[in-house]
Amino acid sequence: MVLSAAAVAVSTGYLIPTAASASPPPSDQSTAVVTPLLTLFEFGDSVGLPEGCQTALTAVSAVVAQADASKQFSPLAAEIGSQCQSVANEGSTYIEQQISASQSASALNALLNPGITDGSNLLTNLGNAPGIQDTPVGPTIAGLGQSVTFFSGSQG
Repeated sequence: MVLSAAAVAVSTGYLIPTAASASPPPSDQSTAVVTPLLTLFEFGDSVGLPEGCQTALTAVSAVVAQADASKQFSPLAAEIGSQCQSVANEGSTYIEQQISASQSASALNALLNPGITDGSNLLTNLGNAPGIQDTPVGPTIAGLGQSVTFFSGSQG
């Protein structure tokens, strides 16, 4: 499930750094699977959590407006929005610390990267296979194969 979500995020470009996302770790080393997953979590925490909170607050505000209680709800909504952003900031700090800590296990890359590369090649070749490449699912499988390489660790 996580792999599917990660592949979708990578293939759709949602991992393109934005002003809202935190800066990458100072080291060029990353541990296969672990550091990329933490990077996805960091993105979700810094972008997804505040966005989710704002969406939920908007929905609740619409219901409150129908009940003519907007004046009473506004201060509470502002506090909830503020707390949500605070939690996102604290979470980003914690995840950044875990990304830095995960870099010390980059020796595992020698074991994990060949399997990731083989899996990527398998999916890419399957998606590009005659008969499958012309179906709607063929390019999707091939793209997933290319996205799997996101989980490789660097050789730093």
